[in-house]
Amino acid sequence: MKVPKFFSKSFTLSSALVLISFVFSSCASDTAGGLLSREGSKFNRELSQAIKSADKITIVEHSFWEDFKGSDIDVDVRTAPNYTYRSKTLTAADRTQFAAEIDKLSGAKKKYNHEGCMFAPHYTINFYKNGKKTSSAEVSHRCEDFQWKSDSELTQSKDLFKALNTTIKRAGFNPSTNWKKKASHRYKTDQKKKLELELDLELERKKKQEKEVESKPNIIPLGKPVPGRPGFLFNPYTQNQVDVEGIPSGLKVRDPQDPKGRVFRVP
Repeated sequence: MKVPKFFSKSFTLSSALVLISFVFSSCASDTAGGLLSREGSKFNRELSQAIKSADKITIVEHSFWEDFKGSDIDVDVRTAPNYTYRSKTLTAADRTQFAAEIDKLSGAKKKYNHEGCMFAPHYTINFYKNGKKTSSAEVSHRCEDFQWKSDSELTQSKDLFKALNTTIKRAGFNPSTNWKKKASHRYKTDQKKKLELELDLELERKKKQEKEVESKPNIIPLGKPVPGRPGFLFNPYTQNQVDVEGIPSGLKVRDPQDPKGRVFRVP
């Protein structure tokens, strides 16, 4: 049976289009997957190299301003304190293990699907070489975000936190800490210490004043002459007029009308 020419051409064209579509679809899929894998792997390689080339790495556990929001302490988050709870310098063995953990990762690129999740870092990892900080990274476990301040513009690998958590926990930290509770406890403790210090300083100030008064000789004031009444002085305490006729200059006198019996000198 002979196939009509128009049917043959139509079939051939249709088949070609399907084949081309399949090829492009397959290539696009492989390319996209390959790019994701390559970028994640490249990120891991760069991070691993940064760890291996560093001669010092520190992990710092600290507060974040949001820890003071909606807590049981009255703190303006705009001026919230920045607490450093603890800092750990990794040993050479720790650094080697850290790099090994990174090298074991799959390399898949992380896909972000947590829109609206606030970046709330409580760990900072610092990398040093010859005494100089070469880069640093902030770690937020809430959304599993790792913001590496380096020359790399690559997106973190999908399973990065698998290696990070192993390293952070090995260093003695607890990523599952209740940060609001920790910040509240630290703030209350600091406020108590501040109040105790202020009270101690006030007590010390009063003691110093008392010693200064005790060390100074008693100063006896002079009576002032009463205008138009020779031989009379004003009592400097009560302003009463006192008769001091015939009493030599410099001697102490007492006003008999002063209920406290205070003395003053004749000028």
